[in-house]
This record gives sequence, C-alpha cells and structure tokens, in this order.
Amino acid sequence: MAKRKRTLKTLKRLTDEQFSKYIRYKGADADGYSTCITCNKALHVTKLQCGHFVSRRYAVTRYEPDNVASQCVACNIFNQGEQWLFGQAIDRKKPGRAAELMQRAHRGGALSYADIEQLYQRYKVLAAIEASTRNVEGNSQAMEENKGAEKAKDAAAK
Repeated sequence: MAKRKRTLKTLKRLTDEQFSKYIRYKGADADGYSTCITCNKALHVTKLQCGHFVSRRYAVTRYEPDNVASQCVACNIFNQGEQWLFGQAIDRKKPGRAAELMQRAHRGGALSYADIEQLYQRYKVLAAIEASTRNVEGNSQAMEENKGAEKAKDAAAK
C-alpha cells in the first residue's frame, strides 16, 4: 500500500519544527545553552524559540537562516520579536543583510510542495547533526543537576 502524501499544512509544520531545532541547536554550546539575539540572555535551547526578523508569512524568507535566530519568549512573543534590535544584530554579522531580507520578502515568491519537502529533509538531517554534539535533549534531571552544581560552585567561590 502506498504511503499517503502529507498535506501542505502538515509538511510546513514539520519543516518549521526541524528548522527551529537546527537554528537553536547550531548556536548552542556543548551544554545546550545559547543566547537570545536581541537581549543576550543565556538559556538552554529548550527554553528558546526560533525568532524571525521578517515574518514567517513571507514564504521566500521563512526558511532563510540569516532571517532567524534563537530568541527568548519575552523578546519573541511579548515584545513582538524586537525587530529593530534583531535587524541591528543581523547587520553586525553581515552589514546590509537586514535590508536585503526585507526587500527579498516584499518582492514575493512562493515555495512549492517539493521545495518544502526538500527543506524538511535537509533540516531534519542538519538538526540531528547539531543535536548530536550538544546537550539539547532537554533532560530536566540533568538540567536541574547542572543548576545545582552551578549554585554550589558560586557558593564555593564566595
């Protein structure tokens, strides 16, 4: 029996999940910690989100790695993505890139089902590779032990 084809909505959701993991994992250290691009708060990748500079509604930049970065919930959701700060951070890495992303998004374009399927397969592999070198599984017991160790280390330093 042939496997049923996924709906476009399902495929986008799955691709978003893998792309988000890839983006958050690639910026993490060996312990799975990364910083928010807009406020520089250090958090475990399981506590960060994949924030977009240009909204995800623009298909042509939705899966563009330069358009996304790890963001804390406060910046991404409660502060509407801190777009101005996000753009400045992009431009510090690649001057003029934020304007290019905006222009590209507003020129438009669409992704076909095949394009999204290809992106899904690509980011699924890349996320797995990045995860394999970092503690990104979100093991709550390990995270609690790490916090306890940090507190003990701080207390000993005083």
